[in-house]
Amino acid sequence: MKGLVLESHGQRVTVRLQAGEQGVVQATLRGKIRLQNLKSTNPVCCGDLVELCYEPKAGNWTVEGVAERRNHMVRKATNLSKQTHALAANLDRVWVVCSLFEPKFSGGFVDRIALTAAAFGIPCRVLLNKSDRWNEEARSTAEHWREVYAAAGIEVGLAPL
Repeated sequence: MKGLVLESHGQRVTVRLQAGEQGVVQATLRGKIRLQNLKSTNPVCCGDLVELCYEPKAGNWTVEGVAERRNHMVRKATNLSKQTHALAANLDRVWVVCSLFEPKFSGGFVDRIALTAAAFGIPCRVLLNKSDRWNEEARSTAEHWREVYAAAGIEVGLAPL
């Protein structure tokens, strides 16, 4: 049976079943999957398509295989190793949703996400939320960031709370 990974926490994953089967299940990664990709701290991440097996006697779901990824985003692993940590896989687009205030806008954060997405060939858009609470100064600031990102080919949208 096939499924789409919704969450990944170590060897435990949450998977939405596909192909006519309804529901979301908790599954465990087989040892061979954890060991086959030693360059990544997590061989399965959100967005991966996986092959599942149900063990009726134990009542457990097990991830038996992982389909090849169409694309993915990674970051350096936090343990200062040479390994990477997969953030998400099989992405159609990356949306960076942030506010100008409450919390304060971080151009550096948006830049890092946009550059990472571009490096993996994934289109990126920015959505500035809470626009219904802006005064004229905030609208001017939003227009500034819209122009900056438009020059880099990144569309910026506005949304109320």
